[in-house]
Order: sequence, then C-alpha cells, then structure tokens
Amino acid sequence: MFSMCPLDPLQPALPGILMWIGLGVLIVGFGPGVGIGNIIYWKRLEEEELESRYGEIYREYRKGTWF
Repeated sequence: MFSMCPLDPLQPALPGILMWIGLGVLIVGFGPGVGIGNIIYWKRLEEEELESRYGEIYREYRKGTWF
C-alpha cells in the first residue's frame, strides 16, 4: 500500500490543506447559487405584488420587457 515518507513535511499538514481547499470550493460554488436563487425568488414576489396592484396595465407592460 502507498504511504508517505515519514520525513515528509506535508504529511501532518496535508489533511488541513485539503480541508481548507474543499471549504473554499464549497463557498465559491454555493455562494453564487444562493444569490441567484434569492434574486429569482425576490423577482417572483415583486411581480405578484405589482400584478395585484396594477392588474392589466402591468401585464401589458410585462409583455414588452425581457425580465
């Protein structure tokens, strides 16, 4: 089986290094997903409010916009 050299300076630090790399990858991947999801949810809530407030006028306006 593979084993590291007992004199290797990275042997005790390697699990910690891998943990911090993994945490960084998690934050970088998870952060934008939460932010985009939050924007989409907020947009939906706002559209419901505008449609209930302005009715047909807002539906006509929404047909002419892309977002």
